[in-house]
Amino acid sequence: MLPESTANLIAAGEVVERPASVVKELVENSLDAGASSVEVALEAGGRGLIMVADDGEGMDREDLLLSIERHATSKLSSPDDLEAVRTLGFRGEALPAIASVSLLRITTSQLAASHGWRLEARAGLPAEVEEVAARPGTVVEVRSLFLNTPARRKFLRSSQRETALALEVLTSIALAHPRCGFTFSADGRKTLSVPPCATRKERVVRLLGPEPALMNSIYEGEGIRVESFATGAGDSRSDRLAQAFLVNGRPVRDRMLAHAVSHVYGPVLPPGRHPVAVLYVDIPPEAVDVNMHPSKNEVRFRRPGDVHHSVVEALRGALGQPAESPSASDRLAAPGTHVGTGWFPRALPLEPPHAGPRFSIAEILTPSEPDADLHDVPIVLGHYRQSFILAADIEGLLLVDQHAAHERVLFEELLGGAPRGATLVQPLLSPVPVELGAAQRALLDLYGEGLAGMGFEVEPFGHDAAVVRALPVLFTGCDPGRLLRDVLSDLARERDVVDDPGEPGRFPGETTTERMRRRFAASAACQAAIKINHALTEEKMAWLLRSLASCRVPTTCPHGRPAILRLAHGAIERAFLRS
Repeated sequence: MLPESTANLIAAGEVVERPASVVKELVENSLDAGASSVEVALEAGGRGLIMVADDGEGMDREDLLLSIERHATSKLSSPDDLEAVRTLGFRGEALPAIASVSLLRITTSQLAASHGWRLEARAGLPAEVEEVAARPGTVVEVRSLFLNTPARRKFLRSSQRETALALEVLTSIALAHPRCGFTFSADGRKTLSVPPCATRKERVVRLLGPEPALMNSIYEGEGIRVESFATGAGDSRSDRLAQAFLVNGRPVRDRMLAHAVSHVYGPVLPPGRHPVAVLYVDIPPEAVDVNMHPSKNEVRFRRPGDVHHSVVEALRGALGQPAESPSASDRLAAPGTHVGTGWFPRALPLEPPHAGPRFSIAEILTPSEPDADLHDVPIVLGHYRQSFILAADIEGLLLVDQHAAHERVLFEELLGGAPRGATLVQPLLSPVPVELGAAQRALLDLYGEGLAGMGFEVEPFGHDAAVVRALPVLFTGCDPGRLLRDVLSDLARERDVVDDPGEPGRFPGETTTERMRRRFAASAACQAAIKINHALTEEKMAWLLRSLASCRVPTTCPHGRPAILRLAHGAIERAFLRS
């Protein structure tokens, strides 16, 4: 048998992965306590302090002591309650798990009480409780997270990245609970403040920004109600960051719901573009299982086909598309089946019907080595599906991804086209106001210094907007608003901007500032590069190949994806049995 202290650390790992998961658990407790206002504050990305304060119902001394005992909860009274969970928390694990790996302080008071109580626990040691003066509600302070598990603390990302992840969690919870107000501060600086909202639409607009074509649609059927807020085909983003799935007030990650969005929007949006889509799914608690994962961010629907159909119909209604038959949706998401988002190519005949040697396409068409050079400048042969340039050099045939190639060219020009540490900047003739919404405005506060270092002159404007005054010269002519929003979204989903000198992908001797500069350059280049499914003249293709040939690393994009596939001359001869 494992010692109880060791078992507690393992259990903590199920719930407490990083500061963002602590924020999630504590804010959910606040909402279950009936809070109408929740304040979150982080110091050093959550390493120093995570504080969550609410105006909920509070606890008495007995409940306060029980709150840090494992599997102690006021939210379940019998096993049958697990079949219809109506609260965000119910396992009784969060506070004990947090207390086992941190310095925990809880100050709480009930509305009619003359005083409150304060509990302090240190990494699993017996708790101490004292009587204190306190306002109604509860304040939880978590200090020195993972103080007794240094290996787990070592794997935390940079303070900036951990702060961004916590902000992302709070944003999703705020979308789910519009009648509660939320504030978020990082190192004493308030980056997010959203007051209570009367409607879901008001909260969506406040957090994600006033989209020009945000459409509201409701579908009800089979006991399921879906309310959607989504943009039309003419307005999209480069990622799914502005998509949220909220099931009975619980933010979740669900491939079936994501597939429903892709199913409706796939035919009407360009590749690589995604709609803003916020889906509120209200369903009887007994029709969804929320007890399948320790973090409670995944659910299992008992009738996934009905849910998929309801989401599809809500989105189709918003877009003005005709209704889809339930049977079609059932085929896409029948109960017990796995729904993916990929596509399945038609089988390729790799072997001729007559006798002959076997060969693999993978042996012929291979990515060029990362440190390889282009032999002179390839000659343009043609354009395949308005996405790939067919070319030839002395070594054989080339297939060039136009987006990845242009991304590489912009990236190296952005970093190397000016003296070290400098960036060529083009002031705009007129400053461009950009509506961001509270969530992206908070990201601008986090990443603003790095953007300035790359030549983006951006100033906060009001609560949820910004003004773009200048762009790097390479991006002159781009839509400043769209570029800024896309770069912020791209940076928000980065997972590898960290302070650890041994981080994967860091160049030897590279400082954190240089690393950040490289990430900003990669993000901006990705957003400004030529997209696939974009027609190019022969002259533009030739220019792109010339530019690519002069790059230091011409064979990959800044994110490491292949830019060139090579069909070597010798491999061609072998495939045709001529060698």
